Amino acid sequence: MLFCPDRLPLAVLSLFVLLALSAAPAFAGQQKARVWVADSLSKILPVTPAPAQSPEAISIDAARNEYESAQVVVTAGDQAAKVTVQIDPVTGPGGPKPRVQAAFLGFVPVKIGTKDTPPEHLVTAPPADIPDPILSKKSVECAPGKNQPVWLTVYVPKGAAPGKYSSAVHVFCGDERFSVPVSIRVRDVLLPDERTLSITNWFSIHKIAGGEGPALWSEAFWKNLEGYAAVMASHRQNVVITPIFDLITATEDAGGRLTFDFSRLDRWVALFEKAGALEIIEGGHIGGRGDWEAKDFDVHRVRTTLPDGKVKDWGKPKGTSPEQREFLSQFLPALQAHLEKTGWLDRYVQHIADERHLDCVGVGGDQIRVEGLRVVCDAGLGADEPIGDLDERGCGPRAQVADRSRWADPSVDEHLGNSSRLGADCGGRDAGGCRCCRRLRRLDRCHLGAVRRRSGRVRIASACPEHSAEHNRDDHDSVTPVGHVVPLCIRL
Repeated sequence: MLFCPDRLPLAVLSLFVLLALSAAPAFAGQQKARVWVADSLSKILPVTPAPAQSPEAISIDAARNEYESAQVVVTAGDQAAKVTVQIDPVTGPGGPKPRVQAAFLGFVPVKIGTKDTPPEHLVTAPPADIPDPILSKKSVECAPGKNQPVWLTVYVPKGAAPGKYSSAVHVFCGDERFSVPVSIRVRDVLLPDERTLSITNWFSIHKIAGGEGPALWSEAFWKNLEGYAAVMASHRQNVVITPIFDLITATEDAGGRLTFDFSRLDRWVALFEKAGALEIIEGGHIGGRGDWEAKDFDVHRVRTTLPDGKVKDWGKPKGTSPEQREFLSQFLPALQAHLEKTGWLDRYVQHIADERHLDCVGVGGDQIRVEGLRVVCDAGLGADEPIGDLDERGCGPRAQVADRSRWADPSVDEHLGNSSRLGADCGGRDAGGCRCCRRLRRLDRCHLGAVRRRSGRVRIASACPEHSAEHNRDDHDSVTPVGHVVPLCIRL
């Protein structure tokens, strides 16, 4: 049968036209994807507005043996789209070339934030999705109108010649393709392998082993931990938080005497040493609290096997209890002896407890004398507080606080009205660099502490004046003393 559209009624022709229009892509009004460049220090949320203008290329300026980073952000159009990335080979002077790697950033849903944080110090108000993990995925799905950051890491080999190098990042978002030029300037400066700044980032073995992760202490867990160690070393971390109360186990005889097994601790140290991430062994906290207003600390225990083969139930011991004193009187000397045997004593520092305050009495560390162990003092001390010398046992309830004229962090110097640096008699290896809260919250929540070696006594410095009795004061030049220090070791 011959089809003659010119003989069809007008109504039928109109229907054909409408169907054809409804089936055609609506390209005219569709919003397309966009790609833009962001600094590595920017937190790009899924809903962060794309700037009206952003750099059209990425410029990296780096020394040899240095890492630098940047971000390329994909903002999807009206339709969800699959995003992939390709990197061009780096061109430039002869010899080793800078390495450029790209990876997608994942998002962590944050439902509750820190209370009383000034708005100007917030990235955004919760609930929000915050970019954090670097993913190993080759592609991601970008929701309509949302951002997907791509994290670029540039490493310049030691042998790279100074000069200018070029590459490009190609981003594919659905059917669209975008190209971003990358310019790398290598300076005639070599960043040494030696680390002169001690850096730690705390992590949790239980989080690594949690969820779908490998079982704690399984061979798969140790293999996974090697990956963590490699990343830490490649980014110049050289202090490793070491969960001694998980790593060390014990057996108890009929008389209540404990024998400790350090084999798991030894494997932990060997693993991070092999990766090049371990200069200082940072012994995990002896105690902590679940409630800021708690008057005493909860303290940790090692897994202990009884003579009948059952695991001992330690209950919920407190820092000032006689049981804590008895436990530490056995545990700390055994730890000390093992560190001496392995040659690790000079590389080991011991946390007592985190963020003590005026009414919190301690973890029992002031009751025990252990020579040689260095302390990271996390107590909330007034920076000018004189607290006396040690007693004849080398273990008085108070050590002596160093004056606040020597701080390692210039931002803390400025906050305290003092621009000098940490003195030579308090080397960086003995300084625990942490950050405070309230007006220092822009830095982080913690403390700056230091332990000095001088005449057989411990001197402890703290840059956390807001953890004084007058916690909410704005005048930090007048600091109220904040109670006792509980040094774990006193004779250095």
